[in-house]
Amino acid sequence: MLIITRKEGQSIMIDGRIRVKIVEVIGNYVRVGIEAPEEVPVKRAELLEGAWPASQGGNEAA
Repeated sequence: MLIITRKEGQSIMIDGRIRVKIVEVIGNYVRVGIEAPEEVPVKRAELLEGAWPASQGGNEAA
């Protein structure tokens, strides 16, 4: 897992076509904006039951 630090308003690019932007940080909450092609499904991990092995933590960092 790649872990990077971003500030509010900063972004990362994935595969040159998916942009993940830190929209807002309030206390322990982070609002994230995701721009991806229509054919790329974007879902919150907690909505995908069993999608993450327990050892990887899934959505703990979100």
